Amino acid sequence: MRSRMGERTTLGCTMAEHPQVRIELDGVFAEVDEQLADLILDLWRLGLWTVNSCQDNFGKVWIEFVGGGEAEAFASMVAGEFVFDAEALYSRVLGWGAAEDPESVWQFGIAPDDRNVKWEGPHPDQTPRVVGPPHIVFTASVRFPPTDLPEVKHRIRVWTARDVPAPED
Repeated sequence: MRSRMGERTTLGCTMAEHPQVRIELDGVFAEVDEQLADLILDLWRLGLWTVNSCQDNFGKVWIEFVGGGEAEAFASMVAGEFVFDAEALYSRVLGWGAAEDPESVWQFGIAPDDRNVKWEGPHPDQTPRVVGPPHIVFTASVRFPPTDLPEVKHRIRVWTARDVPAPED
């Protein structure tokens, strides 16, 4: 996938596993899993740039954002209004439903990446090419149950229809 931050391929999610669709916005393009194409394009329209995604990464939908701010904005948009109920999407985004159903709780993580190491060739046989001194950045991953995908798409689509910017810090 090519993003404004660099070029990456989706580890753990190959073209052979899931049908891919090409998406493009403002000269930025990517081959993404078919079930996520409209969602990723809507995220880009909101300025929430991604570097990886997979419709089924070990049983979860996985979206890797270029940074923590994008992941925070995504979670805020999707969570919706405060609801103190373990079954509610809001509660599961925050991890409050873990006791009832651990699989329904969303997972978040950060990972280092060097933007000056470009990976060439098809996964898993890629080779690294160093293009400059280390430029370490941290990407932010969000993993959530595939059963949440329709509601996530709906809530992000509502945000793209608004004439307001995505939430910020």
